Amino acid sequence: MIGDRAYDSNAILDMIAEAGATAVIPPKSSRNEQRELDREAYRERNLVERFIGRIKEFRRVAVIGATFRELPPGPRGRVRPRRAA
Repeated sequence: MIGDRAYDSNAILDMIAEAGATAVIPPKSSRNEQRELDREAYRERNLVERFIGRIKEFRRVAVIGATFRELPPGPRGRVRPRRAA
């Protein structure tokens, strides 16, 4: 399992170990015993997370564009923006 520092707790790490998986979670700086971290796997997590963010961003643009196309033209032929509810 790959996660960020927020998931660095003994309970979560124990649960991952019981499932037979390997935890790729960077240790918090306040931990007394620092664990080893597979930095390559953690970098891949970052790439995936950024890619998903880009997809969401493009979806948002597509939805906004579709919303403007569906509205009838306002006075003088301009597109009317939707008012906040």
